Amino acid sequence: GGLRSCGRRSGGADGRLVLSVADTGAGLHGAGAKGQGIGLANIRERLKLHFDAEGALESRVRDATYEVRIRIPYRTAKRASGAGNFHASRQWLAKRGRPLSSCAG
Repeated sequence: GGLRSCGRRSGGADGRLVLSVADTGAGLHGAGAKGQGIGLANIRERLKLHFDAEGALESRVRDATYEVRIRIPYRTAKRASGAGNFHASRQWLAKRGRPLSSCAG
C-alpha cells in the first residue's frame, strides 16, 4: 500500500481543479484511523470561506482505499505577478521527488 496524489482540470474554461489523495496503506486501518474528522471539517470550512459553494471536499472508502478529493474553481494567474500555475506546481513537486500524476475519472 501507499499514498497516491494527483490533480486535474475538469470542465473547460469555467472548470474546476480537482486534487485527490488516496491511501491504500496502514493509514486506512492503522493507528491514525481513530480520529474524529476534525481536520477534514476544518478543510471543508476553509473551502466554504474561500470559495462559497464552488469549493468542496469529498471523502470515501472504496476497495480498501481511502480517498479525499478537493474541488475548487480553476483560475489562472499572471506569471508576472510571481504567482505559479498548475504546470509550475507539477514541476516543483516533481523536482522534489513527489510527482503529481493525472487523475482518472
